[in-house]
Amino acid sequence: MNVKTTDFTRLAAIVILLFLLVYFLIVARHLLIPLVFGGLLAIVLNPLCRKIEDRIQWRIPSIFLTFLLIGLPVLGFCYFIYIEITDVISSLPDIENRFKEITNEFYIWVYRQFGFTKAESEKWIMETFPQILNGSLTSTFPRMIASASFLINSLLTFVYCFFFMLYRTAFKNFFLIQMTEENREKAEALLERINLVIGRYLVGMLLVTFVLGVLNSLGLWIIGVKYCLFWGFLGGMLAFIPYLGTFLAAFLPFLYTLSLSNGWFQPLLVILVFNIVQLLENNLITPKIAGASVKLNPLASILSLLIWGSIWGIAGLVIAIPLMAIFKIIMEQVDVLRPISMLLGTEIGNKEGQLLQKFDHPRFRLSQFLRRK
Repeated sequence: MNVKTTDFTRLAAIVILLFLLVYFLIVARHLLIPLVFGGLLAIVLNPLCRKIEDRIQWRIPSIFLTFLLIGLPVLGFCYFIYIEITDVISSLPDIENRFKEITNEFYIWVYRQFGFTKAESEKWIMETFPQILNGSLTSTFPRMIASASFLINSLLTFVYCFFFMLYRTAFKNFFLIQMTEENREKAEALLERINLVIGRYLVGMLLVTFVLGVLNSLGLWIIGVKYCLFWGFLGGMLAFIPYLGTFLAAFLPFLYTLSLSNGWFQPLLVILVFNIVQLLENNLITPKIAGASVKLNPLASILSLLIWGSIWGIAGLVIAIPLMAIFKIIMEQVDVLRPISMLLGTEIGNKEGQLLQKFDHPRFRLSQFLRRK
């Protein structure tokens, strides 16, 4: 078998394995999503659990006490969000009437500009849009919150988190046993780095979410938007979804205020408030609190969102950045994958000749990996 045949065979095997992996991620998403969320939650809670465990010297009560300390504020916040959503939904009939007026004004403008037939345009606007409003907003939120799958996945997430925290030493030892003795120190350092980077990112994003929620709510309260706390903290939570979350954070309260106000002044002020908060987040809040812990460039972040979003939907959008950061850290430890890791990061575009000299060796080339026997 010649070299070219070996290269093609190994490349084909890699492509087939990738397709099988993606297929497995899609088919088993109902099992994997709460498992991944449970693992990420365990990474966030482990530092607090260890501090409690140092005092009471018993792991199971330490875990339950950690859940109690973190869970009570979270449950209180979720109850508050649920009450706010209920109040927003109760006001939907008034919103629908206002939207009918807006769509009628829009029809008049379209008729004047393009000369569309009044009966056809009015029928489509006055019938289709309210159906979309009633069919989506009035049913999606309650079903999403009260659905059995949502409750089961939430319960499974905490169950998995509990067992990850309970058996964290066993999982760590199992991983280290798979390594040769001379590589165990590097493997342990790798685990510590993954825990440190992902923990800092997630905790930092939680703090960013709270700060953004306060700033958004304050800005909306100043301009007189109803349910300002709900819209403000909803915008803060959407910050977990880079780029797309920022757009939704401003778009949803914009539509809400547009449906209730008599003009465009207050809706435009909503856009202004979120833009100002966004500028503060990009230049001050996120760099100071979360920092650049994951060190992913914008292109890698967008591709990660597209890939995981297409595989796991909204859940994939939330965990895309942490998962990509984990893959990047792992690839840094494999010679042939290290250039890809740097391509995903922020360092490769800032260095010239020194970088090429450092990685000018066959072990860093993918072609060498394909030819390896």
